[in-house]
Amino acid sequence: MKKTLFVLFLSVLSIQCSKSNDDTVVVEEETEEEENDDTIETEELIFTINVDGNYFSEDYSGTLYISDEEGTILAQTTLKNNQGNTLTIDAEVNKQYDAIVSYIIPEDSNFPEENYFVSVFQNIKSSTYNLSRQITEDDTPKHTLELVSTGNLEIIRLSSFFRGTGSGANGGIYTFEGKARTSPGDFYISLQKDTEDFGRYYWVKNITENSSYSFDYEELPITAVVETEFPDVDNATIFVEGYRNQHPSVGIHLSKIGNTDQLHPYQTYTPNGIFDYYRFYTRFNVGNASYNINSFEKQLPSGIEVPALDFSIENFVVNNTAITTNSNYDAARASYNLMVENEIYILFNVYSEKVEGLSASKARLFDAIFENIASAQASSLEPNSITLFSYNYIDTYDDFLDYFLGGKQRPTVPGTYTESVSKSLDQPKHRDRSSRLNKKYEVE
Repeated sequence: MKKTLFVLFLSVLSIQCSKSNDDTVVVEEETEEEENDDTIETEELIFTINVDGNYFSEDYSGTLYISDEEGTILAQTTLKNNQGNTLTIDAEVNKQYDAIVSYIIPEDSNFPEENYFVSVFQNIKSSTYNLSRQITEDDTPKHTLELVSTGNLEIIRLSSFFRGTGSGANGGIYTFEGKARTSPGDFYISLQKDTEDFGRYYWVKNITENSSYSFDYEELPITAVVETEFPDVDNATIFVEGYRNQHPSVGIHLSKIGNTDQLHPYQTYTPNGIFDYYRFYTRFNVGNASYNINSFEKQLPSGIEVPALDFSIENFVVNNTAITTNSNYDAARASYNLMVENEIYILFNVYSEKVEGLSASKARLFDAIFENIASAQASSLEPNSITLFSYNYIDTYDDFLDYFLGGKQRPTVPGTYTESVSKSLDQPKHRDRSSRLNKKYEVE
């Protein structure tokens, strides 16, 4: 009997030992699976910005950054002319990364402080963009137009920004000086004097540097007029350009008016047979909303409507931005600014597909970019404005980034247009400065 019990005891012991070994194996297998679950899948993210030769001058420079969604800067490089500026990182799959383009603009007559212009583009992909500038009037020939027999000329409408001087002596002589808009130069000007109820225009092609022509004012041809009806808006600015097939990327000033409520209707002098396309840009206020419309058409619009874009601001701080809207839009921008000891001005723009993404970790990113400027802290950033963008010629946020970073945000195909709406919590500080910087470096 004892022998039988002893054998039974050994059998039980053997079974328990076997079970213990099996448990050990299972634990080891589960541990290995858990370790495998912690493996981070990555892919190479390659982000390139090619800069044209005339983009950066000696007066200002730029930096390109890549950051993660927590606001940690992962890579950076100096933006240089005539060079492909590339950043490469090992990006975690399904994680968001941002591209940041920062310009430093030294003091000048328009911006007396040192200015930092920072644009954050959220949720980027591997892409290549091209920074380029349109031809500027600095690159085109100077031209002088002398009009004789003007009488006591008092100009009540002038199409462009040319300087003019004159007097009524000797029958009246009036001289305009300005830069052509294209190279070789095409020179256009329209004007109306107070004693006539119609406008006249002057047009010459392929002028050379420092050319000078003289015309009898009474022999200038009479121009046609297009009228554009406006709704009831406030503080409207209008800018109209004409384009020719020979120079499809450069517009010639046709008319401009700023901060007016007298728009019923707005008249543009448009001589027949010269221009093939027209750009009509307007900015105006309706209540507390500021709207922008930029259209490119074969004909000037007969009427303008308020865009179907609207929203209400719920929160507006750098790490907590929220709105409510029923509008369809392609991208959003939250704009903040900061003046540091009256010496440095910072404009900080954040672009996202939806407003919900505008505020994530941007305070940490701001502090990382400006860590060498002691008084420039995200906690001091002031909210400027929130803007919604709508483009009728793009379908996705990636398209928006391609057009915006590539400098193609102006419509250039007939029938295309852009619209936007901006709002602020109240009258923000430095609003005029931020608007001028946005218009100068990110044309809307």
